[in-house]
Amino acid sequence: MRKLNKIARIVLLLVLVPFMAGASIFQRDLFWGIANDEDVRTLQKFLHNQGVYSGPVTGNFFSLTRGAVKKFQERESIAPALGYFGPQTRGRANELAKPKSKEDQITFLKNQIKILQERLKKLQEQALEENQPPQIELSKDTIPPIFTRRPYLSKKEFFKSPMPLGPHYPYKIMFDWTVDESGYVKEAISCSPPLKFVKTAGKLTEYLPEPHTSYSCRISAKDLAGNAASEEINFTSPSWVSIDGFRKTSFPPVKTIPLLLGDIAIYNGTTTDILFAQMKLLITDSMNSFLNRGKEVTLILRNGTSTDVDIISKTNFTFHSTAPKEGEPHKYLVSLSFPVLFQAGEEKIVSLWIENLDYVVSGALIFTLDEFLATEKTATEGGLTLQQGAALILSGQKTKTSSLNIVGGFDLGLNK
Repeated sequence: MRKLNKIARIVLLLVLVPFMAGASIFQRDLFWGIANDEDVRTLQKFLHNQGVYSGPVTGNFFSLTRGAVKKFQERESIAPALGYFGPQTRGRANELAKPKSKEDQITFLKNQIKILQERLKKLQEQALEENQPPQIELSKDTIPPIFTRRPYLSKKEFFKSPMPLGPHYPYKIMFDWTVDESGYVKEAISCSPPLKFVKTAGKLTEYLPEPHTSYSCRISAKDLAGNAASEEINFTSPSWVSIDGFRKTSFPPVKTIPLLLGDIAIYNGTTTDILFAQMKLLITDSMNSFLNRGKEVTLILRNGTSTDVDIISKTNFTFHSTAPKEGEPHKYLVSLSFPVLFQAGEEKIVSLWIENLDYVVSGALIFTLDEFLATEKTATEGGLTLQQGAALILSGQKTKTSSLNIVGGFDLGLNK
């Protein structure tokens, strides 16, 4: 009995004190996913009286209730209208629900006392059952969830930044669908073969497929009564050749021979062996370094990541003799021979080095892939022009393999 009296005192304080402080109906935020809640029932009744809600008074905050809150927010010029019943929306709702006369106040207090009694009764039942949650009557629910919008691919595109799982996975997709509101619904997705992803984010999860692979996916929805429904979606991922290499490092304090600019991973995600021919690099020079002005340096491309491996090719170029103006860096296009055969499904790591670079006071030296050439056409799906910021990295239309998806790129730089 002492426990029940304590519960009653707590509820009276929580409910009656707001009456003395201004008679606010809504005292907490309400949002998507709350189920069987008295405050949500009160909100649904309020929204019904405001003419923006026509659904049942269930105490469940799902699609219908969130849509009604959005309508209320839009009508009252509350931004952003996201359907979250937060402080600003609560304040306006409490203002509109405030009694206007003594008769209204009496009616208002009677309604609140009724709500208080219902809450107290529920707490008493929970205390008598040793805080066990009430049993939910599920046997009457025999209707499964309904997909009001069938699953579809809401996004299918290549990454425009470094691939989060490396060059094997430069392509991302996203699923979307809609299930009707019939209470709490648990949704899940499964695919064969399984899809990779970076992190789980519900419907915002970006999945990373393998190249030229057919997938069969099933979206399932199950309600509290155990009624289930599912829909299938099938798709085939394209083929691609992907390049991944983004690295920034500081200029060394002393002259280094040779100096590693960075590693470049290349993956042939097609069903055909490809013989490549040439890399074209865009070099952006904003260095403050009089020692390097007019100086010839050597770029080296190695078949691996250390100085112990074979050299693929090397080339020389000369820095401009005058220092670049602020905001107007010098730019050079330099070609490196790349006669390397990539078998279907093969990945290789090459590295880019520089020799004879002298001391740099400040500024930056950036190496960006401008063009990647192969010796013959390869029959794969689609084509792609990809940009990283304002600088063109790759263009399927510029290469001789105009039908090949070449995605990604590298951006290797030195700065101080």
